[in-house]
Amino acid sequence: VGAGLSLCGVLMQALTKNPLADPYVLGISSGASAGAVSVIILGLFSFMGGYSVIFGATLGAAVAIRLSLSIASVKGGITSTQLVLAGIATSALFSALTNLIVYGFNNGSDKTALYWMVGSLSGATWSRVKYVFIVSVVMMAVILLFARELDILLLGDDVAETLGADTRRIKLLIILASTVLTGVVVSVSGVIGFAGLVVPHVMRGFVGSGHKQLIPMSILGGGLFAMIADLISRIIIAPEELPIGVIA
Repeated sequence: VGAGLSLCGVLMQALTKNPLADPYVLGISSGASAGAVSVIILGLFSFMGGYSVIFGATLGAAVAIRLSLSIASVKGGITSTQLVLAGIATSALFSALTNLIVYGFNNGSDKTALYWMVGSLSGATWSRVKYVFIVSVVMMAVILLFARELDILLLGDDVAETLGADTRRIKLLIILASTVLTGVVVSVSGVIGFAGLVVPHVMRGFVGSGHKQLIPMSILGGGLFAMIADLISRIIIAPEELPIGVIA
């Protein structure tokens, strides 16, 4: 979970060229959270059994990023600034939708949904970890293959295209990888925002901005950060457990 969120943070910061970007910036996390909460409280996609939450969260993330892109492209071309503003609006919309579902359909699932909204690893199981692991490894391997293109993208679209980079393909890859990865991660942990924002910046202090070094270091740093936060959340008010989102 921590590794996936940190990688998404790296991708979002490269896409938007905004140091404050994280999986929230395009509304991806909020969309995934809304999808997961809809499954938990409304019982959507119940025919899918244990995969229903994963499917709901991924679908929510996909709808959110599609909406962000649609809003950003209203006046033609999509700039980084337009994308960030559209993402903030989309995030607010899906957060409001999540709150509406939680408070409007009181069927006893509120506490579970609340944990999803603030982030918790208390519901982690080995079967869920398996699917998160598989998706994360595939996405990480694919992104590492495009480390050089991510470096070039930081120079700006015009310079990147001059150097021969296909900026449209790179941006599409970033969006797809972030959507799938965030959807799967949020389906098991809920929304944990701080890791995706801070860890990439901390790792840049050690290895610089080159993505060939930054990506693996962010993956390791994000995983370590999530484990420490989870450990603190389990012992700080033991035998009760705080949601990890309160700590992280």
